[in-house]
Amino acid sequence: MTAVDPRGSRRPRTRTIVVCVVVVLVAALASVTFAMRAGQARAVLPTPEQAASDVPQLDGRRCLTDSRAASVVLCAVGPTAARTTVAVVGDTAAEQLLPALAPLADARGWRLTTDLRDGCPLVDAAVTTAGAGRVDCGRPYESRLERLVDDPGVSHVLLVGTAGAKACTGAGCQDPDRAVLERELRSTIQALQRAGKDVVTVRDLPVPPRDVVACVEASPRSTEDCDFAPRPALGALAAAARRELVPVVDLTADLCPDASCPAVADGVLRYRPDGRLTATYAATLSSRLGSALDAAGLAASDATSALGAHALGDEPRTSPAGEPVDTVAWITPPVAGATRDEADPYREGCHQNQADPTALSCTYGDPTSTTVIALVGDSHAAQWQPALRAVAEAHGWHLRTYTKSACLFADVTVWNGAQDGAYTSCAEWTAEVVDALRADPPTVLIPVSTGRYALAAGDGPVRGDAAIVDGMVRTWSAVAAGGTRVVPIADTPWLETDMKHCVADHLERLSECAVPRAPAVAKSAQAWQRAAVARVPRAELVDLTDVVCPADRCAPVIGNVLVWRDSHHLTATYARTTAPFLDEALTPLVRPASTDR
Repeated sequence: MTAVDPRGSRRPRTRTIVVCVVVVLVAALASVTFAMRAGQARAVLPTPEQAASDVPQLDGRRCLTDSRAASVVLCAVGPTAARTTVAVVGDTAAEQLLPALAPLADARGWRLTTDLRDGCPLVDAAVTTAGAGRVDCGRPYESRLERLVDDPGVSHVLLVGTAGAKACTGAGCQDPDRAVLERELRSTIQALQRAGKDVVTVRDLPVPPRDVVACVEASPRSTEDCDFAPRPALGALAAAARRELVPVVDLTADLCPDASCPAVADGVLRYRPDGRLTATYAATLSSRLGSALDAAGLAASDATSALGAHALGDEPRTSPAGEPVDTVAWITPPVAGATRDEADPYREGCHQNQADPTALSCTYGDPTSTTVIALVGDSHAAQWQPALRAVAEAHGWHLRTYTKSACLFADVTVWNGAQDGAYTSCAEWTAEVVDALRADPPTVLIPVSTGRYALAAGDGPVRGDAAIVDGMVRTWSAVAAGGTRVVPIADTPWLETDMKHCVADHLERLSECAVPRAPAVAKSAQAWQRAAVARVPRAELVDLTDVVCPADRCAPVIGNVLVWRDSHHLTATYARTTAPFLDEALTPLVRPASTDR
């Protein structure tokens, strides 16, 4: 299969984010002095004298709000129109990873925003951490949460665990407890998921039990004496994340190989006096953190990853990854926000409603390309836009979408149950779309509609398979007359079971939600499509049923990705992961069509 980046091949150029360059240069000079003074002592960077000031910065400033400050320090770097915006939220435990995250954001075209408050993970509680006093994190909680929930640009929220933190709530807040913190973190995760935000967590990083900087100063010739063992227990955030099926990134093995956390590694002093990572060392974690975030589903750039349909390999029908399972470690998109995991036309306002017959269109890819793909139909067409966009952008094609809610793209008048009458606006919309396509013929027409339509006849609906196929043939042929090749994508199975609700109710028995494949396919429009394709010259069906339902029972989750956002629509996240399969099936049909025009 051709590897297609599910984000597409084009993104805005961003300026390089330079983190702590001045500190590194100063520390490099100072390290010489330290080495000379210590005789045979190891030269480390930053030096112990500079460690306390080796703090994270974005664009030359620190992005941390003081625990009791009224004014808030917020940072943002990267393109404002980025398709992926990652909000880094928490306290100094989250702040310490900024030097690793900033280069990732720059390289991948992400926008990176921060909401970091000293001593305050994102919880509605008073929080106590080891060696620090109690901080009322409940006071700014609502405003912090609202900023995230109300910002439509934020796609992902990155939470980082705080080692040794405890919390308490209520007037009698005398005994802070880890269980309270876990409960409050679960509440925060749930609120973010309801708002449609993808939450990714980082397990609390190992914190030295003593001042490493002072130890290195006291033992410059034998810094191994300052190494320490990591705590084996999960922190409150990791425990909460696992309960909510949110991915947990664990860097413990990277920081502490062989169950020992070095104070100095490769000449770099790892810790500041407060136990947080030096910015110099944190920057070296960028590659490892990036790989871990990819594996956790945070806008993975590698189309060969094991997320979603990628997990199926080259033979989806026989892949064990397509079989229903009872449990998974985490799921993306969040089940609570799955309804919002829709294709771009919904967010961009060009998926037409049921009342308006006006033909709206969104465009993607290269507007100057001579290879033009037109995706037309109802919501079952719109659900394929994420995959088609990825393929179009990878090949430099131009993609146009024309979609309308519950509207069959055919020369018939169907019944609309919501309106309890003939769906006249659908017939008018279809005619308008045909006129637009004949006036400016695309290279390839991809018509997709569901199979749950009945004809409007008299006072009610009438099932008329033959008449519907005739109407599809007339409409497709009208567009094909201009030289356009017709290549429908096979309609997806109709499951009858609302997958997001079923998964939410069966997190320990996901297999209970699996639906038999054969009857689900029979309820789709595939029979109509195959009959119509046989009657339209050069038409050919692209069938990805094996990619969305590989096994004899359609699984709700494949490759840690929720496949369905209801009973018959793919999540945009899963659809995007099918891009390599769509590319393999579609591109050989598009290229001859482009040559023939």
